[in-house]
Amino acid sequence: MHASKFARRLVFSLCALIALVTWWLLPRDVESDDLLTAAEFPRAAARETRSRKGNETRRRTIVRGNSLTRQANWEAAEQSKLPYPVPAHLQGIDLSQQTADQAAAKSHSCIKCHATVHDPHDSPETIRLGCVDCHGGDANSYKKKTAHVQPRFPGVWSTSGNPVRSYTVMNHEKPEFIRFVNPGDLRVSHLSCGTANCHGRETLEVRKSMMTHGCMLWGAALYNNGAVPDKWSRYGESYSMNGAPQRLQTVPRPTKEETATKGILPFLNPLPRYQISQPGNVLRIFERGGRFVLESGIPERLEEPGRPRFRLSNRGLGTTNRTSPVMIGLQKTRLLDPTLNFLGTNDHAGDYRSSGCTACHMVYANDRSPVHSGPYAKYGNRGTAAASRDNIVRSIDPTIPKHEAGHPIQHKFTRAIPTSQCIVCHVHPGTTVMNSYLGYLW
Repeated sequence: MHASKFARRLVFSLCALIALVTWWLLPRDVESDDLLTAAEFPRAAARETRSRKGNETRRRTIVRGNSLTRQANWEAAEQSKLPYPVPAHLQGIDLSQQTADQAAAKSHSCIKCHATVHDPHDSPETIRLGCVDCHGGDANSYKKKTAHVQPRFPGVWSTSGNPVRSYTVMNHEKPEFIRFVNPGDLRVSHLSCGTANCHGRETLEVRKSMMTHGCMLWGAALYNNGAVPDKWSRYGESYSMNGAPQRLQTVPRPTKEETATKGILPFLNPLPRYQISQPGNVLRIFERGGRFVLESGIPERLEEPGRPRFRLSNRGLGTTNRTSPVMIGLQKTRLLDPTLNFLGTNDHAGDYRSSGCTACHMVYANDRSPVHSGPYAKYGNRGTAAASRDNIVRSIDPTIPKHEAGHPIQHKFTRAIPTSQCIVCHVHPGTTVMNSYLGYLW
């Protein structure tokens, strides 16, 4: 009797437990916790599908809204009169405090293609960065056109490598795109390398570096050829985020003693337009000779090209005013092999490099000599990325063609900079100090 009651209670308890588990596992209506009948299952499933689609649509709308906001912030920054403005969505960011999860979210869609590429600092224990922290772009988009920042001049950037002889197109390109291509470029390095608690001081010092403004060569050429009366350099190369030439000033202004003993200059101006420069020798303007008075841009056809017989130049402000051939020569020739303001020429062995901070700290394949390149010599001299991992290269980007020039050996910074990286710039007239270091006689 008691056994049968116990058995019935046990069966009843098991049935209740099964019912409870079934209720827990069955699908629910989005607005009710009651059990669904068999007829309600399709309708509930349809509602859940619509809800998921709605959430996905809202997510895409938010992402699209964020993209539009970023675009508006960049456009506002380009209109700013500040030399190095910070777009609104990048203000107040301290990447040194970023967590690993936050960094991963900023590389979400990037690593779907660039699967094996890592942070170039290669120090996850001290800093955690996502792709868009440095390069910008949209880490939530899986379409290349929207994930990547698009250039203003797509014809120049026909491949993923550094373009050949891009020169001053960098001053006319969108700052957002320059940051995407090279976060270390000095126009945008304050948004990447120079952010809070990173390399802010170093970024400022590089912008004032001789390798950036190049005033030594300009000052020597202009003064020694009589184009300017100042023995101290007065002209140097510097550009704002939007590519505008700008004046560099020392604040506070140095004393005469500091200038005389330490070489601290009070300012450096951009080179003036050659049309308003003064002649190297004013008296030569009044020399006799010539078949007729030349107008600007109308040379005498019997004279040899570039070798006027009786005058310095026939260019002027719409008149016969002569100008300085030294001033125009500095502006139109590659005496300094674009300074750190621009990319290298990237057109032949020994001239592959980036601009700004990465011109030195990201190594390119330029020289096959172990004496000049050290361990990087094995990667050749054609400016191509490494094809496989080894004791130096830790990651390979599968999206980069391994035969295409204009790429660094790998996506990694280094402080072990080989001499071959220096000679890219210091092989040209005026900066040939590296030739003697390598044992060459120029």
